[in-house]
Amino acid sequence: MKKQVKKSRSSLVLSILAIAVVVLVVLFLTKPWSSNPTKKVENQTTTNHSSVTKTSPNTQSSATNSAPNSATTTTLEPSSNKVGTGTSTSSGNGNTTTTTTITTPSGDFVSAYSVDSDTPINSVCNTSPSVTCQINFTNTLSNVTESLPAEVTNSDGSTYWQGWEPQDYNITAGIWQITAVATYNGQSTTATDSMNLSVQP
Repeated sequence: MKKQVKKSRSSLVLSILAIAVVVLVVLFLTKPWSSNPTKKVENQTTTNHSSVTKTSPNTQSSATNSAPNSATTTTLEPSSNKVGTGTSTSSGNGNTTTTTTITTPSGDFVSAYSVDSDTPINSVCNTSPSVTCQINFTNTLSNVTESLPAEVTNSDGSTYWQGWEPQDYNITAGIWQITAVATYNGQSTTATDSMNLSVQP
């Protein structure tokens, strides 16, 4: 009888232990912390996606807004319209226009200042390239003006009249004031010789 009682007690103890182990396992598996990591990860992932969605439009907007500010427009006149050495620049609405002025004529307008009506004379006009230059002679008594043919300056800004005679251009006996006029595209500039041409009878 004693042996049977001991065996019954042992079986009971084992049964209780087995039940306790099963209960512990079930409690461990159903603990709240087993699902929390998943939720945290999900929340973190959702937050990250949300931040990306919010910041992308701002970045794009910033790039779009800065583009017009960095754009510049420059407008220059064609090189064929530029003459002389002086320049002036004006700007407005982001555009820049450069205009070059005509150089005042210079040089030996006549090679001699006291001549006869048939004396050959050489004349030079130095100004801007591609400019029309004309040398004028105005009688100091009658105010009559006679002129040499207008000529266009070369790439160096010079033009020449070689071996002309006063009588061929109605420059008669008397005293004549000498002026040179350079003209281009509606603009003109004039230089007066410091000496007069004296033509003998």
